Amino acid sequence: MKRKFNPEDVNNFVFYGKISISYHGDMIAFTTVKPDRSNDRYDVRVRVVDLKGYPIYVSPGPYDVSFVWRREGSTLLYQRIAEDKKTSEIRLVDIDKGLDFVVAKLENPATSLTWLDNETAALIIPTKLYKEEPGVHIIRSWPIWFDGTGFVYNVRSQIYLLDISSGSLKRVTQDEYNYTFMAADPYGRYLISSVAKDPSKPYKTSLAIIRRNGDIEEINLGRDIWIGPLAVSPSGRYVAFMGRVNEKGKGFASHEEIWLLDLDSLRLESLTRSLGLGSSRRVYYDLRGPGASEPAPVWDGDEHIYFPVSKGGRYSLYRYSMKTGSIEPILDGEYVVWDYDVRNNIIVYIKTSSTEPLEIWMLEPGKEPVKITRFNDLIKEYKVSEPKHFIFTASDGAEIEGWVIEPVDREEGRRYPAILWIHGGPKSKFGWSFMFEFQLYASNGYAVIYCNPRGSDGYSEDFADIRGHYGERDYQDIIECLDHALKRFDFIDPERIGVTGISYGGFMTNWIITQTDRFKAAVSQNGISIWDAEYLTTDIGVYFVPDQLKGDPWREWERLRAKSPLYYVDSVKTPLMIIHSIDDYRCWLDQAIAMFTALKTKEKETELILFEDGGHIFGWSGRPRLREARLNIMHKWFDKYLKNEKL
Repeated sequence: MKRKFNPEDVNNFVFYGKISISYHGDMIAFTTVKPDRSNDRYDVRVRVVDLKGYPIYVSPGPYDVSFVWRREGSTLLYQRIAEDKKTSEIRLVDIDKGLDFVVAKLENPATSLTWLDNETAALIIPTKLYKEEPGVHIIRSWPIWFDGTGFVYNVRSQIYLLDISSGSLKRVTQDEYNYTFMAADPYGRYLISSVAKDPSKPYKTSLAIIRRNGDIEEINLGRDIWIGPLAVSPSGRYVAFMGRVNEKGKGFASHEEIWLLDLDSLRLESLTRSLGLGSSRRVYYDLRGPGASEPAPVWDGDEHIYFPVSKGGRYSLYRYSMKTGSIEPILDGEYVVWDYDVRNNIIVYIKTSSTEPLEIWMLEPGKEPVKITRFNDLIKEYKVSEPKHFIFTASDGAEIEGWVIEPVDREEGRRYPAILWIHGGPKSKFGWSFMFEFQLYASNGYAVIYCNPRGSDGYSEDFADIRGHYGERDYQDIIECLDHALKRFDFIDPERIGVTGISYGGFMTNWIITQTDRFKAAVSQNGISIWDAEYLTTDIGVYFVPDQLKGDPWREWERLRAKSPLYYVDSVKTPLMIIHSIDDYRCWLDQAIAMFTALKTKEKETELILFEDGGHIFGWSGRPRLREARLNIMHKWFDKYLKNEKL
């Protein structure tokens, strides 16, 4: 008999961080991330299988990441990070010879790793600018910290070359810039990297060629652009990369596009502008962990470029032909392609659907897709409620995409409480991906309502652009989504509705309960209550707040105040639980404390739950026991107010 989900089950599932096919096309390497609840950590390993999924190699662990295949033979390089996350080893695996040994030891773990040639690897390593006494921070620049990383004011990401035979490490960049993404010329002549020259403006980058001797040649693209993951063509002539133009007038509502640069002529063109859709991965999936990689364009020979496209609730794989200039969808359905690699027309990819967690699949020409891993087959033991998809027309005529998950074992004629879940971003989205938390609520007698309101990714840039208008059309879309769900799904009890969300969704939860009293309980997660504090204390506030709110704390403080839920707490009637992690530098701790203090002084029903470890999305990638605790705490809060159960 199938069972229902419980909070502790969140630690039963495996996350896949990265995937890559060997250069000969006969092996697939990937990372698995498995929560280890007994030690309250993650077991991260590099695995190699053949094209049928049979195991060939598994690294010892417990924290092995950042692997890359050598261009010749059955050899790969990977990084083992120490348990304290402060040091690491670069290790070489020769699968044919059965060797696995240390090449070099690093004082700081590398953030990126690639081969320059068969005897030389390139690494991006965070490097300190100046010495400090232990326990003392001498801060001379901004940002002070970065979410998920910690203090960064005294660090710049620099490029090093590692000689494999001797283990010697040589720094090749000698500046105070941050080198963010890199790729190698196939002939080993140079590296090409995106460069953020001003750490306070990481959204403005340039492109540079780095020679072996340290000579750097900046490429003038003639655009104000952010450059993300990139790949050099096998011929060495072209570079494909994901990038966002800053000059459109849409700010951070602008889409990340796929760009093609001809290194000979320096001609730069967007391959995806005509689609009107973005390429970055912003879809929600909560069975995650550390070690996720960003999807990048992939060359298959010099003829095709493969890249992702964010379309509605889908995250699909498309292909561009260098011969014809045409674009076509290759993997496009009611699912999410999390990561992928291509070689000789064989596509391997990590996929999730709304009813299945991530697994690895393979698509060969002329054949049907085949699943080649089954680490999450445990899902078959659970009762999974399939989301009901709908599209409704908002009051201004726009189409809004949403879903409802009904309670497991729902009885006809009975009404159930529901939770309205709001995503963050705001330029993120819900989609055709598995959400453990939603299934947990469904297992315990709740319906779950979620949608992609204005501000979301997956649609046009105009749809995503709510700058200066937070809490307006986005708020209306969310409330109208709820109204639509109540009319369409008669099993939802309109008198027992809760609301929750994280980050921007936490802001919106705070905002909603100051605008209406129709919700019987709310949980604000790592959210925002006061915008001038968000500007002044967080890792991205100095440029994010002026872009999104159209103001700063000095010249437009009235505008920031008008959009800050903190100043409307007098009208709050909904019991609010505030959840926050102490190490959240994206929406800092002061947001939660300010909202809690304001509500308490007004004698409102509220609780503040602080988690002592984990960043902004600790509920997805924090320590296993904290992830479980978060789910338990939220569940009990909703039970108290929506089911009249005591805490």
